[in-house]
Amino acid sequence: MAPDRTTVVLCAAAPLLLVAGLIPTIVYWDPTLDGILTRVSYFSTLGAALGAVALLALGTGSVIRGGRNADILVAFASAPLILLAAFTQLRTEATYAAVWVEQKDLWTQMVELIPALAPNSSVFFVMPGYEDRFGFTNYSRTPILDSLDASMALRVVYGDEQLAGDVLYPGVNVSTAPVLAPAGVMHWWHKDVTPYDQAVFVIYAGAPRRLQIVRDLSVVADVDFAPSTYQPLQRILPSPVGVPPLRSVIYAGPGPQSRD
Repeated sequence: MAPDRTTVVLCAAAPLLLVAGLIPTIVYWDPTLDGILTRVSYFSTLGAALGAVALLALGTGSVIRGGRNADILVAFASAPLILLAAFTQLRTEATYAAVWVEQKDLWTQMVELIPALAPNSSVFFVMPGYEDRFGFTNYSRTPILDSLDASMALRVVYGDEQLAGDVLYPGVNVSTAPVLAPAGVMHWWHKDVTPYDQAVFVIYAGAPRRLQIVRDLSVVADVDFAPSTYQPLQRILPSPVGVPPLRSVIYAGPGPQSRD
């Protein structure tokens, strides 16, 4: 039996929408099937969904000649996909709930270690021991994903829009990792360089993990230079000017006294 007109239109539209959705992804980002960055592929999901429906319609149409029975067969054939989507959503929620516990621990220690930061400071988080969370080993998320993740969190926790942050995962080849150069720390995307006199490196390591200030940059990377301008303690203030209201989201302790 020849497929109906709707099925033919779906079969034709699906690959066009899929390719059209991938164009901005390929141009502006690297397509990926791993982790949180799969969100850049959302543009192409409409085409993929229509393609799945079209294939189901073709398959059922070759078995049953239209009518109510065909609709019932499509519903049954769709059930595994719906169950898979539901399971994926539940797994994603569990993953984020687990990493939220880690994030609260990290940022609570951050507030206790560094009560406040000087304006225009950049904090670089060194996170060893997370090798198993990259690639397709598992789908667990890391506490900090990239520079945007670190920067937004710093601005919320410290209430300062001038702060910036980034993250390094030693032993992992991450394309979004900052690069330590003699002149400063270079951002992977826009190539801006943060001078070492504005930088604070902290390392989150051990069992249980403890956050510490990095005083020797050779701990962070294999570098053949030792910038004399790297003085992290000069960027740390003893107390904030007004405790940021959103800090309580991750920190329930007494906290530092405000300088107001």
